[in-house]
Amino acid sequence: KAVTPISPANRTLLDEAIWMLPTMPWKPTNQCIGGDAYRCLSGFAIQGKVNKAKRNYTRAFVALQIIAKGCLNPEPGKELANNCKVLLKRCQLHVVGASWSALDVPSAVAELVKRTKNLNFQQFYDVIHHTLTLIPTLAADAFFDRKFS
Repeated sequence: KAVTPISPANRTLLDEAIWMLPTMPWKPTNQCIGGDAYRCLSGFAIQGKVNKAKRNYTRAFVALQIIAKGCLNPEPGKELANNCKVLLKRCQLHVVGASWSALDVPSAVAELVKRTKNLNFQQFYDVIHHTLTLIPTLAADAFFDRKFS
């Protein structure tokens, strides 16, 4: 039998495969545990090469608009409320990948989207570790049974 580093979903495409997840030791710069977690973690992450055929960025952008409604683009002359300042910091979307020319960020949420690319191993996982969650944002059903690894 062959040992392959792919997901069980992809296993159906190969005969007699054994599933194995390759791992590498990694330690975050800040563990984000206990009382420190609230200050340490913020925002969400989408990782991987920017590709609209693979990931549905539009849904993430619409969700950001809904969450931050009323906090983005405040009325002229009005100061942003403290709860909005906290909300906007906590709701940033970190897009960690490459091919930025393929990503069209709506101007309404542009200030909430942080683009990060060309990171080394430690930096890449550090960005993801310090977010509240990693969002898969799969664009097509085929990724659930054929391509999601």
